[in-house]
Amino acid sequence: DTIPDNLDEGISGEGFPVEVFNVLGAGDGFFAGLLKGWLDGEDWPTALRYANACGAFAVSRHGCTPAYPSLQELNFFLERGMTRADLRNDPELEQIHWSTNRHGDWSEM
Repeated sequence: DTIPDNLDEGISGEGFPVEVFNVLGAGDGFFAGLLKGWLDGEDWPTALRYANACGAFAVSRHGCTPAYPSLQELNFFLERGMTRADLRNDPELEQIHWSTNRHGDWSEM
């Protein structure tokens, strides 16, 4: 692909205007979402949408890795859309987050 002369002409993905609560892990979350899209063979705007959503979760919650969404939570968020800027206080997202990110026996991972 040709690199455009102007950033506004480049490939972009949907952004999510969340309340920034914590900046730790934003880049790692972004990259995890980008890799998810790339490994699934998605186009760049879709991969960037995943990346922006994962980064948004990271900055809207306390902590770093524990803030990242599960796949179920990410899919729900992308299908439903944002209902509030402070994702950590969204009751539906929090229910999905805690029910799909339980600690357990990871010895086989």
